[in-house]
Amino acid sequence: MLFVLALLSLPFILVSFTWLLNRFIHFLFENADDFAVGATSFILSSLVFGGVLFVAFDLDK
Repeated sequence: MLFVLALLSLPFILVSFTWLLNRFIHFLFENADDFAVGATSFILSSLVFGGVLFVAFDLDK
């Protein structure tokens, strides 16, 4: 059940965490390239979601 809830939360986690990381990186590096910031934010968000899925799957056993 927990694994299904984690799967359903995928869009919300990816969008919100990517946006937050995007703003934070732009705050740190004012002249950063938008594409590089977006790609970095999305990759880090995906890693966080992968960790959430791993923990949810492990707890669901």
